[in-house]
Amino acid sequence: LLPQTATTIADVQVRNCGTIGGSIAHADPAGDWPAAVMALDAEIQIFGPNGERWVKCDEFFLGLLMSVIEPDEIVTAVKVPVTGTDKTAYLKAAPRSSGFAVVGVAVRLTMDNTGTCSRAAIGITGVADKAYRPERLEQMLTGKRLDSAIIQAAAAEACRNVEPIEDINGSAEYRKQLTEVYVARAIETALQT
Repeated sequence: LLPQTATTIADVQVRNCGTIGGSIAHADPAGDWPAAVMALDAEIQIFGPNGERWVKCDEFFLGLLMSVIEPDEIVTAVKVPVTGTDKTAYLKAAPRSSGFAVVGVAVRLTMDNTGTCSRAAIGITGVADKAYRPERLEQMLTGKRLDSAIIQAAAAEACRNVEPIEDINGSAEYRKQLTEVYVARAIETALQT
């Protein structure tokens, strides 16, 4: 999932200068890395005058450009589990001028030998004031054989209990619709890997 995400970030110059830790620390709600680390259940190491601490990614992002990092702390490591045979994908809709996600969806699916989804983890960015995991959507996929009807029904839950933002790139309603479309596409793409 990390290489899939990296190829979508801005342009080559930005990709060669930026860091995963720096992007995560910035906590931009339209950044790509926050969605990926959330789908991977990553842990983030923070270091400051009081020593180091590890924070789970779902507790790290607090809001628009806000995280649990204190002013005298920095991100020093990001720990992600090995995905093994999990199926992954990262897709986003973004204006060419900035490359920031209007909607970005990171998907990690664990499939058993019968073709049933035994675990689903999805990170969404660009939609709200911070990256998030749509728990209801993940629950709807888990324990099911993922056909198009189940994928579409689950994708419709992508913005449940989320207040989509509005800006020059789109209204809240537009973002909600785009999120549903990109969640379905990302799941289908992951299943093909």
